[in-house]
Amino acid sequence: MTELTASEVSDAKQLAEETYGRYKAHQGHYRNLPRNHLLGKLSEFAVEKWLRSEGLDPDPAYRDPARDRESDLQLTGEGIEVKTWRPDTWDDMGRCVTPGQAPGIASAVSGF
Repeated sequence: MTELTASEVSDAKQLAEETYGRYKAHQGHYRNLPRNHLLGKLSEFAVEKWLRSEGLDPDPAYRDPARDRESDLQLTGEGIEVKTWRPDTWDDMGRCVTPGQAPGIASAVSGF
């Protein structure tokens, strides 16, 4: 298990407040709630910390608001998107992308 420090949790809270503030008026693929932004940021911090514990050196784009259109983490030139699901949402939302996102992702992948 990867545990976050109080400082990491504080940083995640600050970033979550920033992203919620930026996107609260936008309708998206997911429920746009402050707690969901926090859950996402905590997860991004945890994945970054775990990758570092494995000897890897990810570039945490999620920490820079100016890079919010990039993948959450970059590792060896590849983007990593961190997705987080609560256990009570797996039956309904236990997928990596929403149906509305699937066509765009399929189109992007077909370009490779």
